Amino acid sequence: MAEVSEGYTVVMPKLGLIMTEALLVEWRRKDGEWIEKGEVLFTLESDKSTLEIEAPASGYVHTLVPEGEVVPVQTPIAIIQPKLTDQVSLPLSVKENTTEREIERLQIRDKIANEERGTAVSASPRARIIARQLGISLLGIKGSGPRGMVVAADLAHINRLRNRFMRLLSNLKPVWL
Repeated sequence: MAEVSEGYTVVMPKLGLIMTEALLVEWRRKDGEWIEKGEVLFTLESDKSTLEIEAPASGYVHTLVPEGEVVPVQTPIAIIQPKLTDQVSLPLSVKENTTEREIERLQIRDKIANEERGTAVSASPRARIIARQLGISLLGIKGSGPRGMVVAADLAHINRLRNRFMRLLSNLKPVWL
């Protein structure tokens, strides 16, 4: 997190030696909302865990990356400003280290980004691995974990139901009319 005169630039943290990217699971504050230093700002998911990250400062939140997007570490994902403004500009130090295309991508908040926010699925890393192994889509699954997060137990239950259904289908006899 970098402190600048305009506020703080929040970057995707690097939480391990081999961590290169993380999934931004959920923003706890919307654009323009006030947050206090130490309150949970967002939830991220790495290869090994799901973590809640606290705000490094108090101020108004301006998100640069939508929920559900995989973000490289050290990439700016939000700005926390002491004053509420319509204009959000990245600090010069960030602009110098970021290509124009990346800056454009970070600043775009159009309809597509809003639609993608609705399709983000909250699931634990273990649940994602199990779903991938079993070939189960996480879309549409209402999880039993915290805040509706899909957990491994949910996938075990779905897999049992799927196996039971497949056994029933295999016992059906064709009916010829």
